[in-house]
Amino acid sequence: MMELPRFMVCHMLEEAPEGHQFSNWPLHLTVIPWFRVEEEALPSTLLAIEETAKRVGSFAVRTKGNAWYGPKDDVPVTEVEDTTSRLAKLHHGLLQSIQDGGGTVIDLTYTGANYSPHVSLTEDSRGLQPGQVLELSNITVVEKRQREVEDKQVVKVVSLI
Repeated sequence: MMELPRFMVCHMLEEAPEGHQFSNWPLHLTVIPWFRVEEEALPSTLLAIEETAKRVGSFAVRTKGNAWYGPKDDVPVTEVEDTTSRLAKLHHGLLQSIQDGGGTVIDLTYTGANYSPHVSLTEDSRGLQPGQVLELSNITVVEKRQREVEDKQVVKVVSLI
């Protein structure tokens, strides 16, 4: 049985247009972690993501301090403060939209009430300073194209405006 494609929703801090391919993650804020969806359900899932995003609209968040995340506390991140609760609203709305459309989030550990927004540092240790304001005017749907390698592609950039 063939494995379903994997997708993630994030806010890219560096420009990444539709079709952009990459191996190493640029600075990004994860909104929904990896999920699977049937290929024939992808168009309706993308539409649901777009509709949810439009309802929430654009907003700003502020970076807090640096921390270590991951199962072994070995992933350096900059935590994000959701002062308006709109990021949480976006996260919960997208999570519901994806699940209602038949999508399956691969690991629900850090979703819902356990969602802790953060920006992971890049492989060359680029990150953000505490107190920086991030304007979220769009979100990006990324597909992990092959299981064996970290080959990813931007599937859709969704405006929050």
